[in-house]
Amino acid sequence: MRTLAGKKVWAHTLGCRLNQYDTDAMVEMLECEGCITVQDPEDADIVLINTCTVTAEADRKSRQMLRRYGGPGKIVVAAGCLAQRAGETLAEIPGVGVVIGTSSRMELKEKLLAYLKSDTPQTDIPVFTRKESYETMRVSHASEHIRMNLKVQEGCDRFCTYCIIPYVRGGLRSRPLKDAVQEAETLAASGVPELVLTGIHLASYGKDWGGSPGLMDLLEALDQVPGLMRIRMGSLEPSLLSEPFCDRLAHLKHVCPHVHISLQSGCDATLKRMNRRYTTEAFRGYVQNVRNAIPDVTVSTDMIVGFPGETESDFETSLSFAREIAFDTIHVFPFSPRSGTPAARMDGMVPKKEKLRRAHLLSEEAGRLEKQSLQRRIGLVLPVLIEEIGDDGLGRGFSPEYLHVSCPAGKDDIGRIVSAEICAAENHGLVGRCPGKE
Repeated sequence: MRTLAGKKVWAHTLGCRLNQYDTDAMVEMLECEGCITVQDPEDADIVLINTCTVTAEADRKSRQMLRRYGGPGKIVVAAGCLAQRAGETLAEIPGVGVVIGTSSRMELKEKLLAYLKSDTPQTDIPVFTRKESYETMRVSHASEHIRMNLKVQEGCDRFCTYCIIPYVRGGLRSRPLKDAVQEAETLAASGVPELVLTGIHLASYGKDWGGSPGLMDLLEALDQVPGLMRIRMGSLEPSLLSEPFCDRLAHLKHVCPHVHISLQSGCDATLKRMNRRYTTEAFRGYVQNVRNAIPDVTVSTDMIVGFPGETESDFETSLSFAREIAFDTIHVFPFSPRSGTPAARMDGMVPKKEKLRRAHLLSEEAGRLEKQSLQRRIGLVLPVLIEEIGDDGLGRGFSPEYLHVSCPAGKDDIGRIVSAEICAAENHGLVGRCPGKE
């Protein structure tokens, strides 16, 4: 019987942080079987493409990657959300030998062995029943990243009308708190300085077992992990940020003062059509809660323009709300209909040209807000976790507030925190000086 020992693996991730974690876990699983990770896909025997389907463009890029790397002597693995959604068609792409869905990734080894034995494409695309348990996947050591993801939750039950993810990731499943903390301890002991908590709907952590322990219990436990310098949270549902939650958050030593709260629209009528379960008034209060508790917090968000039925007045209302909240960063997305979602069938589709115009206007406002946010930091001394050294010899990294900083640093500083006095704001980031490193 053929084995995986000695097989060379190259992996590529499309999409979100959760996908990156899943890729790291699958690669580590293959390494445990004797596979060798390589940096060049041309050298690989196994090419693992972890796909994304959040937009039509993500579909296109995923299919393009799968077609690109098929060739004699190679096994292409299609994993992830597009594999779950359109696995049968992906299996028809020349070179694709294994297609694996979003709750059967631990079967990858068996599917690869079956392919090696039979030379017949293998698929494992489970049908979600809303009763799945959390799929235990683990990462025990750093990859090429300074910031590592810690997956603690899977699936979603919110069904926003524009979103395909609940259909391809299934219902809520939370990772047992003890298991998550053990992985954090292992990663910290291996030298990982910063972990980013990731999940499809992070705010729902623990709700599948009644809500206790919940996300704050997990954060408090992770805050005690020896050697862990920083903990970040992925995207949050606004309603998580109640006064009690924010007050407890403010007392955690290692949780970074940055929250990413998905707004999507600053117009109540649009929020209702999106099936977002809050109003702008409620959102305003949640942001105030976290700013009251953590005065130096940065707040970022996602916003969609051109949602079906969005009038010019609705857009102006949304733009005005973004200005009022004064987000530090806004990620702007023109609406992209996803087949299979309610929004794709709605009346009142906004023409592409108009969506792009609105996206441009909101992006301009986002740029102004970001510039104001960065300029407020000039003169401050910020701790910067150095991630790389640029071609100009400057270190690149992030402050606890998730602000990108360039400052003098050497290769020995990679993975370490240096103090940088901020002297300028430019190119969506900050420039600092470090005494003794000039």
